[in-house]
Amino acid sequence: MIKREFYNLLAPSNPISDSDLDIICNHILDNKLIIKYNYIPETLEDFPNQLIFNDNFKWIIELEDKSNMAMLHLHSLEPIKYLLLAYNQSNDFKLIVKSLDILLSWKNNVSSRENFYSWYAHCVADRTIIIGILLVELQAVKYDRRIIAEIKNLLKDHHEYLLKKENYKPLNHGTMMDRSLLLSSEVLEDKDSHDFAVKRLKMNFSNTFTKNMICIENSVTYSIFNIELFISIEQYLLKPLSKSLHSNFDELINHALEFFDSIKMPDESFPHYGDGEKENLTSIKNSVIYKYYSNHKLFRRYTDEGKINTYKYFDEGFIVLKNNNKYLLCNSGAIKINHKHADDGSIIFYHDNEVFVDSGIYGYDKSELNTYFKSSLAHNSVVLNNQSYNYSKSNINNGYLKNYIENDDYHYFQMVNNHYIYASIIRHMFIIKDTFQILIHDQIISPVHNLITQTFNLSPDIDSVELSSTFKNEVLLNNKIRLTSDSNSEICINDTNKKRGIYSEKFHSKTLIPKLNINKTGINQSITTVISDQQQDSFELDTTFLEFNKIVLSNIRSQTVLDIIPFQESPDYKYFLIIRNLDDKYFWKLYSSLYENEEYAYYIYKDGDRFDIIWYTDKNIIEYEFQEPGKYTLRCFIRNKENHDEKTAFIHNEHIIIYNDDI
Repeated sequence: MIKREFYNLLAPSNPISDSDLDIICNHILDNKLIIKYNYIPETLEDFPNQLIFNDNFKWIIELEDKSNMAMLHLHSLEPIKYLLLAYNQSNDFKLIVKSLDILLSWKNNVSSRENFYSWYAHCVADRTIIIGILLVELQAVKYDRRIIAEIKNLLKDHHEYLLKKENYKPLNHGTMMDRSLLLSSEVLEDKDSHDFAVKRLKMNFSNTFTKNMICIENSVTYSIFNIELFISIEQYLLKPLSKSLHSNFDELINHALEFFDSIKMPDESFPHYGDGEKENLTSIKNSVIYKYYSNHKLFRRYTDEGKINTYKYFDEGFIVLKNNNKYLLCNSGAIKINHKHADDGSIIFYHDNEVFVDSGIYGYDKSELNTYFKSSLAHNSVVLNNQSYNYSKSNINNGYLKNYIENDDYHYFQMVNNHYIYASIIRHMFIIKDTFQILIHDQIISPVHNLITQTFNLSPDIDSVELSSTFKNEVLLNNKIRLTSDSNSEICINDTNKKRGIYSEKFHSKTLIPKLNINKTGINQSITTVISDQQQDSFELDTTFLEFNKIVLSNIRSQTVLDIIPFQESPDYKYFLIIRNLDDKYFWKLYSSLYENEEYAYYIYKDGDRFDIIWYTDKNIIEYEFQEPGKYTLRCFIRNKENHDEKTAFIHNEHIIIYNDDI
């Protein structure tokens, strides 16, 4: 008899009603595949021809920007998962027969590994659970011995894949793989493999979370997913064998849920940072987390007792301040780059409703759209020269929090972003206690003449954005939230080309949103902006004392002097290249302080091959016009003019792409 705990591993992330499950299975029995419930296809009445299963089914789905997601779930054998879930309820054997039909089609068509998704770790892990359950059910009814032997050999192939070190990936993929390895070890009665999987899982459990039990994959979605994985392993695969991932497993999971309670917004949703979809408390209540930890305070309504509560996680890069109707999440830093975006120094703000939102993520395919969603332009932070920074190639330690101070009047801390190769951005955050007024003072330390932009992506609920006719440096949102910037800056509603922001709560679903850009240009510049409730007293923002490291906020009743802690670290800009484009002519300037007397040379590569050379010259500014379309890369050389043996070379990490005139 199959262990019923195995079926619990098939539980979908989005719960399916019994009636919908019946409809799904009837469609699959009728050879209309459901790859992902409520997603592919979008409705249970809409079936593209590619989802019709027949003898000529080739296991390749092309659905434009949904193709990657479709292939992932198709090769995870998700249609069989629905059939098995229904069989667990009804014992209708025709569901097993159809499952076998689909599995053998997969085996006979794509098990040769020519298709990327057929032996992708995520797919292998999901598929192993399905094959294991199906094998046990076939053995239970003493099905055809040849078929049983064929399915058992297929399970062994998956089992061997999961064991191999070269296939293993840490964090959620590794957890999925070892969860499946535990199941296949039980089905195949392989104790050594079972012990191996437990050992590797214990190590991965420790590595997935920080000492604060915060998941190091920078996303609420992936944090929830990791916790669900470990709970399912503990409850369904180890506990029945009197084993555990950790002697204090329940205590650690409760600790992990404390972070979710800290970042929970007043509307019981969660901030939308990193990869993944917008999550809320309801989605957790529908998961295995709530099944075993429903008594946690996370599931009780938040009350603030009339004060601002603060939650500080310096190692992981988060500070949260909130009361009953206002909420501010500040993010700078990370442990790993997994599922992270260029969001160092970013904020998410809620005031009765969401005001400043993280733009989310559209999907996982490599596209211009997803490049935007991961860029700093899609986050509420500081952007230099309308360009994001390459966080994936930067040092993860270049973003961090520091200098948190609480006094009688306000909270203060700094968010540092050193990811731009030519600048340090220090975001000084002040939150006034009695009003929840937020003052942001952005300080940019750079030898380059930069266009500095404070970017605010506004919630889809913001339908009224008005620039004050009296004060050109003030804007009003929904006649409720007021942004006031210093007098030397320029506020733009949307960007300079009237382009709006883009927002995505669910994969492959997007909407245009209003956007605010506050701009200033110069060397070593700063921008100061105050966010306040329109109902609060009018105030004056005085930045004339910045040279004394002070900012003054005053209204008719009081005056608050905010003390700035000077940034003591010295940015290390040994050398870097800045490129600008003007009317198809490119200008680049090499900044260097390596030698007292320097000269410079450049290799220009086109599509990977060396295309041109600019020989050594003492000029660090070059004007160049690219005559041919292609993707160009620059390799820069710096040498001591007095001693040619002393030299340094580096490749500029941004490509120059020249298109054909007709594109």
